[in-house]
Amino acid sequence: MFSVTDYEEAVRNLQQWSALAVLAQQVYDSLDAATRTAFFQMVLHPVLAGQIVVQLYTKVAFNKLYAAQGRVSANQAALDAQSLFAQDAALTNRYHTMKGGKWNHVIDQVHIGYTSWNEPGNNKNVMPNVTFLDSATTGGSVGVSVQGSSASYTAGSKVNIRSMDPYMPPGEQRYVDIYARKNGTYSWSISSNASYLTVSPQSGTINAPGNGSDARSVISIDWTQVTSGISVASLNITIGSDIITANVPVNKTTIPAGTKAFVESNGVISIEAAHYSNPGAANATHVEIPHYGKTLSGVMLWPVTTGTKDVSKDTPLTYSLYTTTTTSKARLIVMFGASLNYDPTRPLKFAYSLDGSTPATVAPVTDIPVYKEGKDWSAAIQAGGWTSTIALTQAVTTGAHVLSIWLLEPGLIIQKVVLDMGGLKTSALGPPESASVSS
Repeated sequence: MFSVTDYEEAVRNLQQWSALAVLAQQVYDSLDAATRTAFFQMVLHPVLAGQIVVQLYTKVAFNKLYAAQGRVSANQAALDAQSLFAQDAALTNRYHTMKGGKWNHVIDQVHIGYTSWNEPGNNKNVMPNVTFLDSATTGGSVGVSVQGSSASYTAGSKVNIRSMDPYMPPGEQRYVDIYARKNGTYSWSISSNASYLTVSPQSGTINAPGNGSDARSVISIDWTQVTSGISVASLNITIGSDIITANVPVNKTTIPAGTKAFVESNGVISIEAAHYSNPGAANATHVEIPHYGKTLSGVMLWPVTTGTKDVSKDTPLTYSLYTTTTTSKARLIVMFGASLNYDPTRPLKFAYSLDGSTPATVAPVTDIPVYKEGKDWSAAIQAGGWTSTIALTQAVTTGAHVLSIWLLEPGLIIQKVVLDMGGLKTSALGPPESASVSS
């Protein structure tokens, strides 16, 4: 499931589905009537049906989060989920009634409500469970939550927001959510104790019930006003006579001139596989497969007939990193596409080395299927690919580093590389790509 708290993952995924649906609908609208039927069946329906199901389960996840936080808007999320469940049925009916019912029952396969490998009861889609809150029973009139946390805070609380630095991934934000926990109208405002830290909007009103029961204020920093090093700024969130204080750690890191690398932020460096520094490989070529996998693309050896690679002879993919912290417990996470050990004499393997250390070889693909208690196999099925998580034996200190990765067999398609310095959050897609510098 896409995370509803970390990396804005669930929202970003919905945005991608929405953009795809708009494109598919535009093409459908441009076609003549005779062509539209086939396009609907082969393209538009799969896009719209996929979008509805993803929206439905995402709304269910937000309903669960909001209910735990005591948000009145949990009820709206539940209603939205129920509406999407009805939209799914209507879309199926549209397919089945086309051309006088020529394709009736063709897409009757149950696809909503699974809680195990088995179909839901009675061979029918089942609406996932949602929670409706009685606002009269929730504690406190207004609550506050912050980006990256599922906790809810009320009057008198002190909140710690995740740290901000100049090298946060592009598009990453820090924000404060203010929301009604009881029906009513509430005014709020936010003030900062630091001139370099501002929020937008600075004030507003929330009204519950309805779509106006939540407000979001985004935090910004003018880095030209911030001194180097770590400091803490504070925000006072005022609702009526109640005040909630939010502390914002600010880390202004300075990267040496001439650095060309992906930079650590909040304990993580994340790099798309195609953004390597050195693409060479003796007797073979690394090729990018656009739009492959979960995020940007995939990279594999080419041709597929190439032999097993040798770390002592073949040039690896190299990735330039710059860490801003030090740890002896760093982890390397390498994400691959789906594959199997199709040749038992050549199991799929890769090797890695950090800063010229002795290369270590890893076999990411297990041969133990799920029905034989293959936990890695089960995880790979759910994730749509294999992920290797490696505890590095060497300490990683602040500064520039080079990560080398050898794809030793052509059947491996690498998608993303992550160096976890202690800040990695759970997600389906992995953290968004880190900011890169070239100075």
